Amino acid sequence: MPVASSLCGAGAKEVIAGAPLLVWIYDATFLAGNWRTALRERRFLYAGFLLTWAVLAAVVSTGPRSRSVGFGFSVGWWDYLKTQSSVILHYLSLAFWPHPLSIDYGDYPIATSLVSVLPQALVIVALLGVSIWCLRKRPALGFLGAWFFIVLAPSSSFVPIVTEPAAERRMYLPLIAAVTLVFYGVYELTRRSRMLRARWLALASAGLITVILAAATHRRNSDYRTEITIWSDVVKNHPNYAGARNNLGLALLMEDRHDEGLRHLLESIRLNPRYTKAHQNLGFAYSVLGRHSEAIQHHKEALRYDPNMTHARYQLATEYLETGDSASARNELEILKTQDAKLAGLLAAKLQN
Repeated sequence: MPVASSLCGAGAKEVIAGAPLLVWIYDATFLAGNWRTALRERRFLYAGFLLTWAVLAAVVSTGPRSRSVGFGFSVGWWDYLKTQSSVILHYLSLAFWPHPLSIDYGDYPIATSLVSVLPQALVIVALLGVSIWCLRKRPALGFLGAWFFIVLAPSSSFVPIVTEPAAERRMYLPLIAAVTLVFYGVYELTRRSRMLRARWLALASAGLITVILAAATHRRNSDYRTEITIWSDVVKNHPNYAGARNNLGLALLMEDRHDEGLRHLLESIRLNPRYTKAHQNLGFAYSVLGRHSEAIQHHKEALRYDPNMTHARYQLATEYLETGDSASARNELEILKTQDAKLAGLLAAKLQN
């Protein structure tokens, strides 16, 4: 059953990569008593776990994220690793003071110099060192440190995720270690205290913090009411992030709030003139408003920066038809035939009509 669960996880989420190692650490710490005994007594279990890594490697290398995760992209592994030192400390700060929260950190600054993140890097190295030391001297506490770093490792180490260097959801599982450690520390302090008042104070404080966090959670949930509210929140926290402006603009367009949508899409392009999605969405917006020449201009811009945007090419050809330029539409059809047969078929049907 553990191996089957691990294999299922390999087909769903990269974080499962750390599961075999965590099981081994847990086994050695709480069950077998040491590393060798754990391997010797459950050798077939751990041999089965090796399949997890093989399946995960196959899924990652052939999956859709292979175009945004891995090496050879605009962000190198060393720059990504340096960046993660500040990212992880940001996660930890949110664990103790969860504000402001954001669903998108696409504009998180990449650390190109070690000096720029040296204090954060030293803190992370110190925490990692303490975790390793605890695994030898205080294994139960060491397991919490191992849990934290191993669960974070697939997304927050040296394998670049170029489209999303930071994401709060990556902290959900590692947060278990931080919360457990805090509660353990409070428990030990109150247990050793001879004052009954201290225990009641700790209990009352825990209750108050729970109420405050519950209220904050309720407030945060209101941001998820609609796409407009959640992307408005991201824009408020990251006003110079082109991706958030684009997503908010598109959400506003879907609610027929065209003027507001256009404003955010234009701002997105101002922030990043090569942002193909914003050009495509702006072309769509102008098309809805009947401003076909402007729609054509932005679809062309999208294709100039990314000739493989098949939907932009389809929309461009459609705009040509709207303006009576069937020759240009046919030229786009010939290109589309080599890129997307389904869209090419739809466009061919329009040309015949």
